[in-house]
Amino acid sequence: MPRKIDEDATTGNKLLRLFRKLMFTHSKLYVADLARELNCSRQTVTRLLNEIENVMGSQLQSGLDSNRKWYQYSHDGLPVPGLEMEELRLLSVCRDLADPYISDEIRDRLDRFIIDTTVALLGDDGFARDYQKILAPDYRFSSKGTLDYTPHAATIATLENAIRNGTILKITYSSQNSSAVKEIIFAPRRFVCQSGTLYVIGSSLTGDMSAIEKLRSLAVHRISRLEDTGQKCQLPQPDADLGDFGLPWSSRLCTFVITFRPSSAVAYVKERMWCSTQEFRDLPDGGLELTLKTKSGPEVISWCRGFGDCVTSVTINGQKVANIMSNDIFRQM
Repeated sequence: MPRKIDEDATTGNKLLRLFRKLMFTHSKLYVADLARELNCSRQTVTRLLNEIENVMGSQLQSGLDSNRKWYQYSHDGLPVPGLEMEELRLLSVCRDLADPYISDEIRDRLDRFIIDTTVALLGDDGFARDYQKILAPDYRFSSKGTLDYTPHAATIATLENAIRNGTILKITYSSQNSSAVKEIIFAPRRFVCQSGTLYVIGSSLTGDMSAIEKLRSLAVHRISRLEDTGQKCQLPQPDADLGDFGLPWSSRLCTFVITFRPSSAVAYVKERMWCSTQEFRDLPDGGLELTLKTKSGPEVISWCRGFGDCVTSVTINGQKVANIMSNDIFRQM
């Protein structure tokens, strides 16, 4: 049986619960359902609704559906304050979308918020009936090789605070391509999620914090230590073009022309958005030519390698690449 309000709850408590339910619900509320939820008689519910009607006037509407008395608060076309059930469902979907990037603590807080808000909107009876529809989303998001960000919750919180306040951090960082640990003076700007990894994008500064060195992308899980310098960054910072092919690994803008032979790769590439500057050209033999401008050269090359022999040629700034499997290619970017 769904849990009801304590029989000893005061009239004022029941009145407040009833008013809250009217304010935060779009649909009709039936007296019989309200009596069961408030654990009181229908006459008591009707008396409480009459008191609310004396204050709200014509905004509290009522009627009969097959001899079932209902009440509904009219917002006169204005948005209903708070969340609706559909918004809670969408929030649950977004929670699952972000699942690979959030800690257990944040995930639990989101779940508690969804539960508490569902109870506030529907009451205990409605919660027992409809909560599983919200908690069991229609979507699942699959990602291979995910990282557990629970141990990095404090790092993420510090970065969030620095972004919010515009402060400069001293970061101890381990690069993927080197075992050496670096110390970076860093002004974070935003988070970016890509390929199952959470990055923070911002500017590295000189040691005296007087000048911007370059735009950088740091993988959050490789940050081992942060120290807030207490200094705000007053310098104009560059920002990443999030319509680019990927993260800004290079300061140099390169033009890539990639040719695909007739294959299933052609349809796969054409139906997706890879870069805001992308241009497609259909080739006479059924192949495809893709042109794009980006600072994400290393990612473009790795992407091309993944197509194997479906990629027949790659040029960078007009210069044809002899062998895309050779690491010498990165000297051209």
